Parts: sequence; C-alpha cells; structure tokens
Amino acid sequence: MPQPHTDLATFACHLAHHLPGNWHYGYRRHAAYYEQFCHGQQVWGGGPALKAIHEFVLEHEVVMDGPGGQRLYIIDRPLRRDQFLVAPLAPAVGFDTDPFDEVDEPSGIAVPADGARAAAAVARRLLPHYRDALNVLRQRAGQPPDSRPAPAVESGAVALRLGGDGCWTTPDDALSPTARTVLYTQGFQHFPSTRLFMLPASYGVAEQTQRISNVARQLAPLGIEVKLHHTPRAATVPPPPRIAKPVSAPHR
Repeated sequence: MPQPHTDLATFACHLAHHLPGNWHYGYRRHAAYYEQFCHGQQVWGGGPALKAIHEFVLEHEVVMDGPGGQRLYIIDRPLRRDQFLVAPLAPAVGFDTDPFDEVDEPSGIAVPADGARAAAAVARRLLPHYRDALNVLRQRAGQPPDSRPAPAVESGAVALRLGGDGCWTTPDDALSPTARTVLYTQGFQHFPSTRLFMLPASYGVAEQTQRISNVARQLAPLGIEVKLHHTPRAATVPPPPRIAKPVSAPHR
C-alpha cells in the first residue's frame, strides 16, 4: 500500500491561495476504504484521478469549492510522492435524461507538489474546459450560463529589474496570487530563500522580451502594471588629478 502524502492539506492550502478567484478547501481522512468513493464517484470525465480511485487505497482527500459552482477533487498521486492529482467534480443536476450526454467533459490532471506551479497548470489546462462544460449543463437546464464577469481590479504592480547577470527579477512579497500564477506560466522561477521570482538569462533577450510582454498582456485587464527597471552600471569615476609638488630653488 503506498504511503499517503502527509502534506496534502498543506498543498491544498497553497493551491487555493494561488488559484484565481476565491477557493475554499476541506480536508478529510478516510476511516474506511469505501469512503474514498463518496466523492470519487462524482469525478467528472476521465484522467489519472479516476484510475487511482479504482486501483489504489486512498487514505485521504481534499474537496475544493470555487467560483461559479466549480468543485475540485484532490488526492495523492500513487507511486509519485512529488505530484498530486486534481480532477473536476460533476455538479448535482436533476434531469429526466442524461444531462452529460454529448458534453465535452473536462478531465483531471497530474500537477507538481508546488502550489503555485500546480495552480498555473490547473488554471491553464483544467478550469477553462470545466467552466465550458458547466455552461453547457446550465443551458440545458434552462439556466443562464456563467457570464464570467470581468475579474476585480487588483492593486499594485509587478516591478521587474534587469540585473547585471542578464536575469529579470521581482520580489515576491508584493505580488498577488494572480500575478504569481502568471509569472510561473511564463517561465519565472521562484526562490524562497531570496524571496524573488527570476526569469533566467538563459532564455536569451528575444525570448525574455516575449515572455515579459505576455505577462504584461495577461495582467493589464486586472489593473496590474508591469514596470521595467534596468540596474544602472556603476559610473566610472576618474582618478583625482595629480598635483605637481613645487620644486624649491636650491639654496646658494
């Protein structure tokens, strides 16, 4: 039996913090094997989470509730302690016929154990398909689809500074969860020891420019400005002029 991740709840906390919108999570440890099917049978679509539920004993789980009726099911990825599985949960609907027939169902994905990187993957690969599928079901139920109102404007800015080593950096303490997620998706690396996000010089100038442009374009609708600063080179200070000492006339 694979050993469970003891940090599932911690991971869920970090994931909820970095996902766009307001998300809340509930952690539950299973007292018996059959309890993993309580929410497991609600997993929507295929993906690795559905396979894990039927082939492994899962000792705990997390269910997250987000905006627009979105619900995520999070479990350990068996045999991979550096990853978790995130899957969408199907909504409870009351139809006489199968409401999920011919719906392009969203699928769960495997994500890294880092909350910010995982949020970037979920926001890019899972949530858009999930929202589309939910809207199809709402239309079939005669309900208005989720209009996806414009996100609330966030305050602050992302200050990127180009260092002498060719790397762009920004402090992490003033970044919103959305800004962190966007930076991750564009290749910025996070270093907790220095509390910096860094875009490596190894990308090259052209690639760095494109990635920074992508960051600015994604954050602009949220009211987050990207400001660029170049570290000034140290000015070359000329040495002080040499003052010739007066030569005293020889005494006669």
